[in-house]
Amino acid sequence: MTRSERIRPIKQLADDRERDAGRGVSRAQAALAAAEKQLADLVGYRADYVVRQHESGAVDAARLHNFQAFLGRLEEAIRQQQAIVEEARRAADACAAEWQDRRIESAQLGKAVVRLRAEELRLGEKREQHATDERAAQAARTKPD
Repeated sequence: MTRSERIRPIKQLADDRERDAGRGVSRAQAALAAAEKQLADLVGYRADYVVRQHESGAVDAARLHNFQAFLGRLEEAIRQQQAIVEEARRAADACAAEWQDRRIESAQLGKAVVRLRAEELRLGEKREQHATDERAAQAARTKPD
């Protein structure tokens, strides 16, 4: 078995790891997009809620207290969602970095296979040329003068 044939399973494993890392990037980006959408929904809901409360006109103290309490809970939900978005962003960045590392590894192994195969072909051609030269020399030595 040639060196290029021996390294091919390693290259295949690297390709599989690259594909897995790529799928991880997809999942992380989808999770980030969902978290960002939920954050945008919360921010939009808060803005609508504030506008509706201001448009409703005069309010009594109890209603104002309820408005402020609910607004406080919305603000806390937004802060929590912002933290979730940041964590999802860090996870997506980490997955992208992992995928990039796996791509580089796979590409380097691919180049190694190509280089080994080229060397094997070059050595094979050299051996073939040597064998041809040897046969020609043998034929010349055995040829009657």
